[in-house]
Amino acid sequence: MSPVVDPAAPSRVVWALRRAFVAVEHVKDQRLRTVGVTPAQYGLLMHVAGTAGLTASEIARRLGVSPQNVATMATRMEDVGWITREAHERHPHVRELHLTDAGRAHLEAADAEVSALEDVVRAHLGADAEALRGLLETLAGLDASVDDD
Repeated sequence: MSPVVDPAAPSRVVWALRRAFVAVEHVKDQRLRTVGVTPAQYGLLMHVAGTAGLTASEIARRLGVSPQNVATMATRMEDVGWITREAHERHPHVRELHLTDAGRAHLEAADAEVSALEDVVRAHLGADAEALRGLLETLAGLDASVDDD
């Protein structure tokens, strides 16, 4: 039988990380919705803008979701005019995703909200913001260094 864990115990770094993530994601979700963008749409728009010509499958791998999820979202975003799908020059059955002007405008509005949230987070952290960012970057590589026991 596992011992009962007190999530408020000061040594619970993983629990604190989770609570911080949930809090920041909640505020980010609210801010993004004020400009008519969901968090999932924001992720897709960022990837399409960052590397024009990606396929839904490539984006799915980068986001860690199924290609079907990205394809469904891409269809909806194409329907509202945020992205286009264009045939690959060598593989006509493969569709590459590209941002439209409307998609770029929504991405810029969403980026402004996320940047404003970044300012709030940095203000809360004060002088510790950069140190924490460095530590989080270190943790981001954790999955590559942990053995499955």
